[in-house]
Amino acid sequence: MILAVSATACGFSVSGGTGGDGGTDAPVIDAPAGDDGPLDPDAMTGPKRRVKLTFQNGTRNLALDNFVALVVLDPQRVSYAAITANGANLRFTDPDGTVLDHQIDEWNAGGISTIWVRVPMIDASSNTDFIYLHYGDPALSDNQDPAGVWAGHTAVWHLSQDPGPGGSGDIRDSAGTNHGTASSGMQSSDLVAGVIGRGLQFAGNGTGVTATALAMTTYTWSMWVRGTTAPAVASSNKEPINNGDVTFNFSWDHSMAAFVGAAAQRDATMWHSVAPAVLAANTWYYLAGTYDGTNLCSYEDGNAGTCTASGAPLAPNGAFLIGSAASGAATFSGNLDEIRVSTTAFSRLRLEAEHVNQRAANANPFVVFSAPEVEP
Repeated sequence: MILAVSATACGFSVSGGTGGDGGTDAPVIDAPAGDDGPLDPDAMTGPKRRVKLTFQNGTRNLALDNFVALVVLDPQRVSYAAITANGANLRFTDPDGTVLDHQIDEWNAGGISTIWVRVPMIDASSNTDFIYLHYGDPALSDNQDPAGVWAGHTAVWHLSQDPGPGGSGDIRDSAGTNHGTASSGMQSSDLVAGVIGRGLQFAGNGTGVTATALAMTTYTWSMWVRGTTAPAVASSNKEPINNGDVTFNFSWDHSMAAFVGAAAQRDATMWHSVAPAVLAANTWYYLAGTYDGTNLCSYEDGNAGTCTASGAPLAPNGAFLIGSAASGAATFSGNLDEIRVSTTAFSRLRLEAEHVNQRAANANPFVVFSAPEVEP
């Protein structure tokens, strides 16, 4: 394994808490009671601590290589008093001490913080594979490496930045430089509670985010989505994501029944679409679409997907749009969080693992925290 440590500090969101979005039933990550019972990290002596993080992959006959795991911190799991400003002295290592790449998504000292860690391999059918979280060394400086974390992904938008006129205006791409630009109608109040920290809400009033389209011959896209109303046949198309229209998109509402709540792409001959199970209003779903060069498939919450044969998708004919349709006639009304695109067509079992890892931390967690201990 190659030691990958970057001395460059990278940007992330610093939050004093997440705001509501008018009654969402999102599985928002909240503070757990402690995976191994009540913890008291602040009662420990000595500045340097480590915490064993064990992965629950026992139900899957699939080794997860280069898996990007979500790690959620709170005052019962770590002592924030021993962590330097903005999480600068956090480190993650393999059991042999190899430093792992990480990115802080949102930092909330004394509250709930979300971090992504790239794990080289999680064994198949195992509930014993683990890494270590280290903190408390005051001499360490920030060594985040988002590019290392998301190597192999084409774009990753956490959607945790302020989209309003008072914010940066950029919806950051953690995998590279394909940062999205929020339309002028978006406000700071559109940054709301999501599934993983904060996400964006769209009012269906013409607002959205624009990035550069991605030319892809195989792919996986995934996102968390919650529509204000259930998908329906409508006079215009409302699309949470759209990669240059023909390359791939997902329609919530559509003028044709075959594309309602469906993943779609167009090859040299015709349009193809596949829909997951029926989607309801005001409910968060983890949706994914894959194309492996032969079949277009869609997945909901990591469950068995629906597939159809398709030729290679056409090259994009427009921008990558988040929250708005290529036609511009209508825009999606609802919430989005954690949009990812990769050139690899992931398997259902990998998507299932991602779903379990990203959903509410208390419900059969994928990452189990042991009690903190003094660094040996």
